[in-house]
Amino acid sequence: MTEAKIVAERLRLRVANARINYREQVLRVTASIAVANSWHDDEHSCERILQTAQDRLYATPMENHVFMPESVGEAHTPLIAEALVMLHKGMLTELRPHLRALLKNLQPLLAQANQDLALGWDLSQIDASENTNS
Repeated sequence: MTEAKIVAERLRLRVANARINYREQVLRVTASIAVANSWHDDEHSCERILQTAQDRLYATPMENHVFMPESVGEAHTPLIAEALVMLHKGMLTELRPHLRALLKNLQPLLAQANQDLALGWDLSQIDASENTNS
């Protein structure tokens, strides 16, 4: 979400700093931007994500502001695909708190690969590490 906040803040500032000439007058415009996503807002359809952002935008009558999810620090475990994107983008700090849950989610896939490819991996450590550190 840090990246989304940076982009939203840059956009807000660009709009606020823009000067629009209209009939020999300079108009000043501001923008308020609301950010929502499936991970932090626990929404999984485009319609619900857009509705969440719109609700967030209209919940507070502030102008020229970026509205973010309130519980950014209490995010749900990302989907495997989201975790791979985070890893690719170098978002290790955001990813680390979710590694155990992600590994547990991957366990069925790892077990199937272990069986089909005769890899000989000892996957019992995944369950053991969750039981000792949860």
